[in-house]
Formats: sequence, C-alpha cells, structure tokens
Amino acid sequence: MKKYLTIKSKTPLIILMVFFICLYFFIYGDFRLIINPTVSMPRGLYLLKQEKNRTYKIGDIVSLCIPNLDTVNRYKAAGYLKPGQCPGNVSGELKPILAAFNDLVVVSDRGISVNGKLLRNSIVYDTDSQGNTIEHLPLKWSKYLVQDEYFVLANRVGRSLDSRYYGTINMSDINGLIIPLLTE
Repeated sequence: MKKYLTIKSKTPLIILMVFFICLYFFIYGDFRLIINPTVSMPRGLYLLKQEKNRTYKIGDIVSLCIPNLDTVNRYKAAGYLKPGQCPGNVSGELKPILAAFNDLVVVSDRGISVNGKLLRNSIVYDTDSQGNTIEHLPLKWSKYLVQDEYFVLANRVGRSLDSRYYGTINMSDINGLIIPLLTE
C-alpha cells in the first residue's frame, strides 16, 4: 500500500519552499512581498517585481497607485484604502489589466465591455457594499486607450475598487508586476 503526503504534512515543505523562493528573489532582484487580504483578488502572498520601463499586457496583475489625489482622499476617508506608500499615504492596489493600447472600453448599464465583449462581474454600481454613494465612470463612457494607458478591473467578485470607479491608469501609476506565490 502506497503512502501519500497529506496537505497537513506538506505544509512545512510548502512554507520552506516559499521562503527560499522569496530569498532568491530578494537577493537577485528588486522584489517586495505583498499580502493581499481583500476578496477582489485571491487572498494570499504575492511578490511585487519592481521594474521601470516595462510594457504591461492584458492579463498581467499589477500593483498601482490610484492616479487622482482627490479621489484617493475620498476613498481613504470612506475607509476603502489602507495606509501605504502611494500618494496620499495609501497602499497600492492589486489589479489585473483587462484593456491596453488600442482597446475600446465602453461603460454601459450591463457592465464594462472591451472591444465589444462584455466582461463578467463588471457592473458599475452607484453605491458601495455599505449603501454609500460612490462616484464612477458615467454610463455610455467609451474610450480607445492610448499608449501606456490601462484599464484595470478585478472581476473575480462583483464589487471591486478599480478603473470603473477611478478611471484609466497610466504607466507612471504602476508600481510593478505582481506574481502570485501562495494564494487561495
């Protein structure tokens, strides 16, 4: 009869493996560990690979600073953002890029469409999950994205603070590429 390792017996091995991977990245690259406790992205441990002059593509997960300081201050006052190193002393957001250069993004009452394809879990809400009014891109808003402009949307769940609410981001708003290490 063969014996297999159980999840419980693998846990120390997984932790040790993650430790050595992180140690390697810290020694040989410009990396930071990120813990994501929110539901808009899988909870867990991520690496932030800080690179300047990188071209990002659809599907990349990035760490970003929300571009408009007035918007940041409103979100901070509402309790949406934790303390961190972005302008306004708030944390960076982890979001996947769903539209980039030459993509057409359209906001409708059905949600967000990119190049005519409606994205799942992309409805724009007038209120947050607590019933408080929240500003968002106007319905019927549309835009072809220009070079180094991105639309980020965390559509893992129906409600996420992303480009639906603060608009597009630019290359200069991105802190770096996010690499999932140990997530749910």
